[in-house]
Parts: sequence; structure tokens; C-alpha cells
Amino acid sequence: MKKITLVLCSFAISLLAISQANPCPDVQSSGFTPISSVGNTCTSSVFVNATGDVAANKSLRITVYIGNAASGIIVADSCYLVPGGSASTIYVSPQFSAPCDATITYVIGRSTNANCGGSVCGQTITVDAGPLPIALISFFATRSNGAVNLSWNTASESNAQAFIIQRSAGEAFVDIATVPAKNVVTGSHYSFTDKSNSSKVVSQYRLKMVDIDGSFKNSEIKVVKGSGAAVNFSLYPNPSNGSAKVSISDLSGPTDVQLIDNTGRVLKSILLTNTNSVDYDNLQNGMFMIRIVNKTTGETLTKKLTVRN
Repeated sequence: MKKITLVLCSFAISLLAISQANPCPDVQSSGFTPISSVGNTCTSSVFVNATGDVAANKSLRITVYIGNAASGIIVADSCYLVPGGSASTIYVSPQFSAPCDATITYVIGRSTNANCGGSVCGQTITVDAGPLPIALISFFATRSNGAVNLSWNTASESNAQAFIIQRSAGEAFVDIATVPAKNVVTGSHYSFTDKSNSSKVVSQYRLKMVDIDGSFKNSEIKVVKGSGAAVNFSLYPNPSNGSAKVSISDLSGPTDVQLIDNTGRVLKSILLTNTNSVDYDNLQNGMFMIRIVNKTTGETLTKKLTVRN
């Protein structure tokens, strides 16, 4: 997680008159917006905070390179209208993907017309921004009786301060704990147990990821069923003509799906982590049981499956 803030130097007096005669959009800050990561590939965007200082429309261009601006590969390049007299506005480049440890450079250019085709306006800003900011690899929330276990993994960390754990039970999110960031370049594993959640209703969790400069980004939201709610799954078609699908309505952690014959023998066991369904094909005539077992809580549920070919 990293945000690059630009502090623009004042123009020399000799250039000030030119600037006033031909004013430009004022760039106040810029940086990365992390989106996701898979392995060592990170997806991100560049944002630029700019204002329009005059009545006439101007424009700015954001060009993103893997490597440097002279010889790097362009991965995003867009032009943005900056209306005359507009207040502070965030302009965001298209999403781009690159190795998380690659050096990224972005260039902010400004033009005197509304489509980046006019004369160069003011200074072109080049930022050698270094590697892409952190993005979560995974984030899980699972119930264990009256508590909720949270765990998450990062791909890499730089200038991170803390992860603030937030919880909601249908109202506003509130802070319940703070976990300091480890700032390990190759990423880290974290865990936390919310021992105070015995709520009978659905709870929502998210991570507020805070940088040392105070900027932050919220993770995706994870939903956890109430402590009184039982795990459930659907099984269809039933009776089956040889094929059947198991779909778990609330997958709250690693879960075994077992196919059991009428003698109690487990014919097949599939562990679900990132998907909530299993398909069975080529089943023989007979009576079977489908049993799901939550590997974290030990909670189980069994249903009968009849096969008639």
C-alpha cells in the first residue's frame, strides 16, 4: 500500500506571467490505487487529483510504463478533460497488470485544449514510483461457535502501518481491533479471532489497510452467518438419473463434501475452499448419502440422494 504525493515547485517569476496568461490544470497529488493480486501479478490504477483553475477547458494525460518512460512498456494511456474552474477531482487511469516487484513509472502531461491535442501546458510530471502497492492475496472469515476467526495473506508490503479490523451487524462498520503491519517485502500471513461475536444475526467484516502516511484502502467484505444459523446445502436433481450437483449456501471455511454408499463407505471426498459446489456424474443406481463437514468448526450435515438410471 503506497501513495505517492507530489509537491509541485513554484514557477520562477519569469514564468509566472506565462502561467497566468495560459493557466494549466493544477495537479495536487497522485499515486496508486491497488486492486488485486494473483501470485506475483498485481493489478492497479494510477490516480491524479487535479483542479481546473480557469474558465477554459484543459486536459491531462496519464501514461503508465513498466520500466522507465524512455524505454519502458506502456500499459495504460488515457486523456481526461479538466473543465475550467472545476474543483478538486480524482482522475483514474485504466486498470493495468504487472509483476508486483516491477518498477512502474507514470507521466502526467497537461494540454491547453480539451483532448490532449493542444500545446503543452506547464510542466510534464514524471514519477518513478517503484513497485506496485500491496494487494491482498486472500481474506477469510469463519465462525467457530461464539467467535469468528479472521485470516489474510499479502503478496508484498511497503510503507504499511496497520490493518484495522472492522465489523458490522447491519449498521455502520466499527473498529474492533488493530493488527500492526509486518512490512515484509515478500508478503505476510495474519490472523485474528473476534471472541466477542456471539451474534444470532449475520455479521460483516472488512480490513481497513492503513499506510504510514495515513492513506487507506478497504478490503472486500466477508459475510459470516449468525451463531444460531445452521449450515445448509442443496442437492439436485434428487432423485437423480446419474448426475447431481451439491451447492453450499454459506461456505464459511474449508469444507469436505463426501459421497457415501449405503454401507457407510466414503466413495469420494472433495475439499472446497474457493468454490461452493460439486458436480457428480456417472452415478450407479442406488441410495447414497451426501455429507458436508466444515473443517474449521466441525459442523456437519447429511442428506439422502437417490439414483434411478
